[in-house]
Amino acid sequence: MLELLTFAQAEVGRDRQAAQRYLARATALLLGSRNPDSASRVSSPVLRGAFPRWQANRVVQYIEENLSQSISTADLLALTQISAGHFFRSFRVTFGEAPFAYIARRRVERAQELMLTTSEPLCQIALACGLCDQSHLTRQFRRVVGVTPHAWRREQARQAGAGARPDKPAARTFAQENAGPAILRLIKHRAERAS
Repeated sequence: MLELLTFAQAEVGRDRQAAQRYLARATALLLGSRNPDSASRVSSPVLRGAFPRWQANRVVQYIEENLSQSISTADLLALTQISAGHFFRSFRVTFGEAPFAYIARRRVERAQELMLTTSEPLCQIALACGLCDQSHLTRQFRRVVGVTPHAWRREQARQAGAGARPDKPAARTFAQENAGPAILRLIKHRAERAS
């Protein structure tokens, strides 16, 4: 969340559309994490053209439950019962990126989780994340994270094996800087468990 807001602040002077996308994503994250009990008492801001919260939650839940399978446009349209054009516009406003960019990013984040928690080969992780093969995982991973999955996993193993000195906070690695929130929680948990 903080990262999205920082990016938005950096882009506001240079690229207003990029800043708006970051802010839309941060808003969507806030709306999705709000306590359901307090939702009836507090009215939430609605982005013009965005999905209603219930519809956004339904789409996210479907994507999360089906990351290991092929997800088609028809599947997503059937969930929302709206036209394709309206769906794609609403998805972009709600989540700050196109549906299949969102799905690709979530698959890479799932691959990161599996690489941290299992010793499965990358080809098996690729299949478990709904990707065709290891080369497909490598292309998607490099596009999202900036390094190959093998290099990322090796760096994580090196960081876990080196251990942080208690008197000196560990520097954030490239992978930590580019990981999603779920990965950062796993990295923090592993560091706490190691000490």
